[in-house]
Amino acid sequence: MGVVYWITFSFIERQTIDTLIAEIEGLIENPSLESIEQFTDLINRRSAPEIRGDRIYVLADPSFKTLAGNLDAWPDVPEDVDGLVRFSILRVEDGQEAIHPVEAMTVALPGRYHLLVGRDMSERAQVEGMLQESFVWLLVVTLTLGLAGGIFVSRRMLHRVEAINRTTERIMLGDLHERIALRGSDDEFDELSANLNAMLDQIERLMAGMRDVTDNIAHDLRSPLTRVKARLEQLLTRERTSEEYRTTVEDAIRDADGLLSVFSALLSITTVESGSIQSELKPLDVHEVVQEVGELYEPAVEEAGMVLIVRSAPGAQVRGHRQLLMQTVTNLIDNAIKYAGEGRRIDLVVDPGETAVDLYVADNGPGIPADKRGYVLQRSARLDPARSTAGNGLGLAMVAAVATLHGASLTLEDNDPGLRVRLSMRRLDGDRRREVRRPHEYGKLESADAK
Repeated sequence: MGVVYWITFSFIERQTIDTLIAEIEGLIENPSLESIEQFTDLINRRSAPEIRGDRIYVLADPSFKTLAGNLDAWPDVPEDVDGLVRFSILRVEDGQEAIHPVEAMTVALPGRYHLLVGRDMSERAQVEGMLQESFVWLLVVTLTLGLAGGIFVSRRMLHRVEAINRTTERIMLGDLHERIALRGSDDEFDELSANLNAMLDQIERLMAGMRDVTDNIAHDLRSPLTRVKARLEQLLTRERTSEEYRTTVEDAIRDADGLLSVFSALLSITTVESGSIQSELKPLDVHEVVQEVGELYEPAVEEAGMVLIVRSAPGAQVRGHRQLLMQTVTNLIDNAIKYAGEGRRIDLVVDPGETAVDLYVADNGPGIPADKRGYVLQRSARLDPARSTAGNGLGLAMVAAVATLHGASLTLEDNDPGLRVRLSMRRLDGDRRREVRRPHEYGKLESADAK
């Protein structure tokens, strides 16, 4: 409304000035006017009441005494920056006096005479007043509707926020099954509520998993601690030979070593999952890691009555942690030895592709059911509900943590029969630009280009 008002009256003002200038020029340049008397007669005719309309004319002598026109006296007001003279006149309309605004321009005539040509701007003033009044009412209505709408929207928003607050308070008081109600409006609040509900579901699953892990660890630790306590108590019941003392202490130490291995595995998984050793990842050849582990475990596999077959070739470069990858492979081989059974076969394979290096550890044992493969990657997960078999259920959890650290995908697949664990890592030497950008890891820049 303000822009329309400004544009409209700027146009009218400019048009008024142009009209006044054109009329003054027409009067001055009229070739038929040869004397001041003729000019006076023309001004009197034009300012006659029957034809003047909204026109204002004044012709004055050098002392500004009125000679002709429809004003009694020359207006004593200065010109403004536009060259206009603005003043007001008193007119009688329908028996009532009214003040009319006038905009005029003045010009000096030969002989030091003065001419004023103007326009009665009362109609424009009426239109301007109507627009100003409309602007005021529009502003009032806009503010009223804005305030009413703002109060309505804010109350509605606060009501939704309060509903979320009440639900979260109940959750903080211990009701973890509580969820935020959705209204089905698919607005931002429904989206926020759905995300919060999904987060609460995830938290509940994590807490349930944590309880399971805690229960499983407590179960795994209770038995060796009970055995250690029982053995030490037996030493106090009666006198024993030095050999019996030695045997009991060795058994207690073995159980203590088992406890320490559980805590060490948990600490290792936590360290890997925290990502604090991300900076220790270096370029390495998976072939060398696999060959070293194969040579190390071949006697143990043969002693278990199984066969270890290693298939690998040099050049499978990845960015990784040598010790953690070795531990991952050893964990997988240990599981295969433990669960595949005598007479079985273990395959340790490195398959370098164009962009990825796949590391397989496969056996032809009983395998893992498809619906349990995600479960066994959790901490302390055991397929034996009674947890009577040896182990602490942390081996595959460590493998999963190492895979996450390396940005690799970990997949448990059927080996028909048996289980095949596949670890797929991005191949480093397949991206030459990555090699060149890290000359401190690969040698000099020239050697990287030459390679």
